Amino acid sequence: MEIVKEHFPERIRYTWVRDNYTTEPDVRGTLRDSLLCLAIGRRLDFQRDDYKFLNIGYVLNKEGKMVHAITVGSNYEGILKQPWLTRAQELFAPGDNGQWHLDRREWYWTRDGPVFTEDDCPADTTTTESGP
Repeated sequence: MEIVKEHFPERIRYTWVRDNYTTEPDVRGTLRDSLLCLAIGRRLDFQRDDYKFLNIGYVLNKEGKMVHAITVGSNYEGILKQPWLTRAQELFAPGDNGQWHLDRREWYWTRDGPVFTEDDCPADTTTTESGP
């Protein structure tokens, strides 16, 4: 939320309570606002296809706690390409080389097993038939 306060204060949402806005930001509402991703993309001069890499959500930090994060890629989607990756790094984490975190829902690998076709499997020459 600190990044939003510093770089995108116009995107902060507040909760409406009894005919008035509260003074505390609505963190969940702010981070779920699709216009925040649009504002970030515009600041970084994204191309249309770059938006698929940008996500704001929860990740697990090294202590195993869920924290909010702005992500620019994943093992599933790939990663933001240059020069936009460098621009994002300079804006959000100057001097940091970026970090890998676990996704809170898809934090594990699955094993589907190899997929073979008939052409991949050589003929079995070691098996012999025995009969009565």
